[in-house]
Amino acid sequence: QIFLDANGIIWSATFSKLGEEKIRTFMGKVNTHKYLIQCTKLSEAEQPESDMLTNNLVNEDVPLVFWFTADERKLPVKAKFMMKPLSVVWKLKDYKDR
Repeated sequence: QIFLDANGIIWSATFSKLGEEKIRTFMGKVNTHKYLIQCTKLSEAEQPESDMLTNNLVNEDVPLVFWFTADERKLPVKAKFMMKPLSVVWKLKDYKDR
């Protein structure tokens, strides 16, 4: 569990492992760990107007799923934001080792 400040509203975020999955990425097929992230609003304050992403991303009604590589880098290679009526999917397009 972690705590977030999203536009002055305090949230709790919990992480649940959904399993392991092999997915196609820009690096080819990779083994990943799949996690569900759920947010719970802790503040009583009303959420101020802000950008659409922040208002929707940190939300009790919209689950967020992340896929992290199953190696030592644990790269976030994919995320799925399950809004209704459409979901939004992000995919990592490039990564440079330093």
